[in-house]
Amino acid sequence: MGNLNAEYQIFKTGQSTPIATQALPANNGKVTTWSVPDTSLPSGDYTWQVRAKGQDNATSGWSQSCKFSVDRNRPSKPPVIGSTQFPDGRNGWPATTGKARTPGTFTFDANGVTAVKEIIYSTDFGPWNRPVPAGGSVTIAPSGSGPQYIYAYGVDKAGNRSATTSYLYCATRSQTVDGPRDLNGDGNRDIWTVDSRVTLLMYAGQGNGKFSPAADGGVSFGGAQIDTFGDRDGDGYNDLVSLQQPAGMTVGSLSGHQQTT
Repeated sequence: MGNLNAEYQIFKTGQSTPIATQALPANNGKVTTWSVPDTSLPSGDYTWQVRAKGQDNATSGWSQSCKFSVDRNRPSKPPVIGSTQFPDGRNGWPATTGKARTPGTFTFDANGVTAVKEIIYSTDFGPWNRPVPAGGSVTIAPSGSGPQYIYAYGVDKAGNRSATTSYLYCATRSQTVDGPRDLNGDGNRDIWTVDSRVTLLMYAGQGNGKFSPAADGGVSFGGAQIDTFGDRDGDGYNDLVSLQQPAGMTVGSLSGHQQTT
């Protein structure tokens, strides 16, 4: 057999006239692919078919029609977040709310948007961009006291994202106080240091004389010396103090909070 062409047709579902056609070389034994421009396919349902055409203009029969859908519309409303243990704090500090380091259940609702497949959420302190089913819930323990945020957006089956919603809640101070040099609340002494890229790192103590692999502290301290400072602000978490002296001496501090490794 000589070289062939693959002739494609795309139809809007329910219509008999194709909205797009294309003929592409189809060498024997090879796969032919047609990449349809986005502008040719607005949101909707479609069918397509293909046939072979030879150099003498002889054609095969049309293939069986195949179906597909295009959805370019983002979910119309952002998700809704709620919690009994840590109620909404947009109108001020709630009369009753949970304590830092105390787990609370947070629910994620699609806000009536049936097309939402899952909800992606993040917190101030991690985790970031975690999925949860629409109508599902997660357990989160606030890392510190004071105002906290959870952010979330809905994703539909086509991957379209909704607007992002933010949930403000408040956590009171924890009654648990970290011991000396315990920087993640597990009862073991830890080590903070700065690597050659001036990135803050933590080596979590395992309680057996060994330390876990370094965890990125998410902060850069160029040329700084880092040391623990105890609980400086009274929230139960040990804090760090940094000393930098490039052009002039600068002393700064980093408030402690629970770290995950």
